[in-house]
Amino acid sequence: MKYQICRDCMFQKLLQFICLIFLFTLASCDKKDDQRLEESPFFNFLNFSNINIDTSSSGNKTWEYGFVFNFLKKGEIRKIGLKLPSQGEFTVRLWDFESATPTVIHERKIRVNQIHRPEFVNIPSFNAGITNKMGISVISNTFYRVQKRDSTAFTFPLQIGNINILSFNESEVISGESDFPNNTNQLRVAPCVNVVFVAE
Repeated sequence: MKYQICRDCMFQKLLQFICLIFLFTLASCDKKDDQRLEESPFFNFLNFSNINIDTSSSGNKTWEYGFVFNFLKKGEIRKIGLKLPSQGEFTVRLWDFESATPTVIHERKIRVNQIHRPEFVNIPSFNAGITNKMGISVISNTFYRVQKRDSTAFTFPLQIGNINILSFNESEVISGESDFPNNTNQLRVAPCVNVVFVAE
């Protein structure tokens, strides 16, 4: 009888030990996922050397502008956001270029409460493959306009981390239109909108 009780105790302790190992392994995996690098490449233009930054807190016209990009590794887009020199609420759109016409897959109104500070919002994770071509844009009459001091063009595609920036695009907003801006500009870019991408 005592032998049976001891054996039961040993079994319970073994079971507890296995459960602890499982929970520790699970926590380690979650911690590893949390430590994956979050990449937000488009604000980097503001930190380039030998540039001039023209800051417009309120323009006469409203523009939709942003970037076309793809990926060097598989991963997921978790957030979209912006950084502007003016307070207010602005529409940010994430576009999918896989069909013949770019399609909005996520659209969020993001409030800027403090100027010059990045503001991000979570979106349902979008799994992106290497072949995925995407766009990110913001509708705004305020911006940072970045230009090289020697007035030469930015070279695209431009690789920053695991994201390959294909072009900067802009178009004046006309009532009733909802297309991705189709005018490219290599001399001046407005890096005011961004994504948070995590590679696998």
